[in-house]
Amino acid sequence: SRLYTALDHGASLAAALSVVPAGAVKDAVAAGTLDDSLRDNFAEVMNVLARFLSTGSGRRFALNRVLCPPDPVEAAVLAAAEGSDERRELAADVPGYTRGQIAFCTL
Repeated sequence: SRLYTALDHGASLAAALSVVPAGAVKDAVAAGTLDDSLRDNFAEVMNVLARFLSTGSGRRFALNRVLCPPDPVEAAVLAAAEGSDERRELAADVPGYTRGQIAFCTL
């Protein structure tokens, strides 16, 4: 499975998990990456969300790794995700943080 979200939204979800101040989100966006703590929090939030989603064929989404900027994503993986016929898009709004979209798709 593959997950897409904007850096500011991913940082917001990660920060909200452990009530990290919203200023840390701005710092992460300015740096262009999540620090280790926010990266771990983001992975945890996505793993929890993935448990509640299933594909059209009934399989559950499962995450096997988290890539955040500036980590590279192989072109073939990106193309497979963008061409996926099993995709779930969600809007997420955490008060006090950035609102955004999350897309889960199979590879």
